[in-house]
Amino acid sequence: MHKIWRLTNVLLKMSYAEWFASKKKVALYLFSYVMLLGVGFIFFGTMSYGVYGVFAQYGQQKALLGIGLAVASIWVFLTSVTSVLTVFYYEDDIENLLPLPLQPSQIVTAKFLTVLLTQYVLSSFFVIPILVIYGVLSGAGIVYYLYSVVIYATFPIIPLVLISLLLMVLMRFTNLSKNKDRGRLIVGLFSILFVVGINVFMQWNNRSASQEQVENLLTGGSGEILVSMTTYFPTTYFAATGLSQYNTAMGLLYVLIFIVISMMAFILFYVTAQTYYLKGVIGLSGGVAKRKKVGTAAYEKQVKQTSKWLTYVKKELRMLMRTPAFFLNCVIQGLTTPIIFFFAFFQQNGSIEWMKRIVTNPDQAGLALGVAFCAGMFLLSSNMTATTSFSRDGSSWFVNRYLPIAPQTILFAKIFASWLVSVSILALFGIVMVALVKVSLLFVTLWFVLCLNGLWLTNMIGVRWDAKTADVHWENEQKLFKGRYTLLWNLLVNFLIAAATVGIVLVLYFILHAGIWMTFFVLLFVYGIVNVIIVRALQVDAENILDNVQ
Repeated sequence: MHKIWRLTNVLLKMSYAEWFASKKKVALYLFSYVMLLGVGFIFFGTMSYGVYGVFAQYGQQKALLGIGLAVASIWVFLTSVTSVLTVFYYEDDIENLLPLPLQPSQIVTAKFLTVLLTQYVLSSFFVIPILVIYGVLSGAGIVYYLYSVVIYATFPIIPLVLISLLLMVLMRFTNLSKNKDRGRLIVGLFSILFVVGINVFMQWNNRSASQEQVENLLTGGSGEILVSMTTYFPTTYFAATGLSQYNTAMGLLYVLIFIVISMMAFILFYVTAQTYYLKGVIGLSGGVAKRKKVGTAAYEKQVKQTSKWLTYVKKELRMLMRTPAFFLNCVIQGLTTPIIFFFAFFQQNGSIEWMKRIVTNPDQAGLALGVAFCAGMFLLSSNMTATTSFSRDGSSWFVNRYLPIAPQTILFAKIFASWLVSVSILALFGIVMVALVKVSLLFVTLWFVLCLNGLWLTNMIGVRWDAKTADVHWENEQKLFKGRYTLLWNLLVNFLIAAATVGIVLVLYFILHAGIWMTFFVLLFVYGIVNVIIVRALQVDAENILDNVQ
């Protein structure tokens, strides 16, 4: 156990040492976290307040805890796919760790703990508001909050163990180590299909829940609705019941049962890692070279002179696609996050007919377009391609200082490459909405044009953030995605942009009674003006921006 803690300490220092480099950075990270936690209270705290009031009418308040912990567990399970793959298999430190006198279970356990720490931060924006709101509204005592800390520290273990075991077995028996590029593509596609499949299954399973059935659950036994809410992660039933009965001996018993189950899951993970991890990770650091004889005509075609801007864009895209950590965190995760939220918020009872009715209603089409635009903007802005655009170059960044390429060309090539990734994901959703959901082609076209304009703004902001805080001296690729406050600040800025856009949409709909065309042209004009101003500012300051990258 001593080796595990020491290795965990080393891995955390490699990933998060920059956070504690100075008191100023510590204060900045804390301020960023507090601001985002405040956003979590605005969204999920307000939602919890309303849900608690509804459940309180039927004496089912503790169902709020069941919903919160179950949804948080599902969130950890779905969003940990890319993190587990990257940290367990595709990080550069694996080559240095394997020769050390460490057991495979010790190596993977230390890596597991680093991923677990990240999940604590990400899930806190959702879980903490729910726990606090429930405690305040129910008048809970100090014991409740002590139990809450224990549950908060324990609940991510089971979903993280499940996804880790699944991917560990997959990497062991699919023999992907012989070709890292092929393995990256197969595992990436698997993660997409797996996430979509889980979401579709949950929605399909709940498709027949009628209003009468919901009423029966609310008015049924004291634990009936809680059991229903914790169906997909049954162990959260013990945690929710323990919290709700904090002032009884049974509450303590339920909390202890939840802790024991979590520890048993962790032990299973430890034993499995000892057997399967080493055989799955050996060989991943290498690749397969394709030896192909190139003729004179093909050679001349490949070395033909092209635009500097286009060449730089191709270089950016190739780096994204060929580097497993970048591909998983920028492309795959950028695609899965909107999918998760789409099924969670837009598909109700296994159907999206309600959304089609709103879109086809002339009186609500303008509001629907504005809301869809805000949703698309916010979900796609979570893509980390822009906020790692300069940092991804690593030590090779300094080559740019000697290339005969203008600073403006480099800057806008990086913006365009990031924008293109977001647009590709957007186009896929547009095709699905037209072909499968049967949403009006006109509505999807207007939505797509607005998002093209809006995503250019968010990608310019993301690239500018990265240029200001770029870290090109990293030794671990994962550090770009979990050890920098740039991602947090960019998320906060995108939230403020989305909030301002919602305000414009509400004014257009409720005060000006705007239809779909007026909403479209106003949003297009506003974002167009902002884009022109920022583009001009970046053009003027491009040389200084690149000089600041150290």
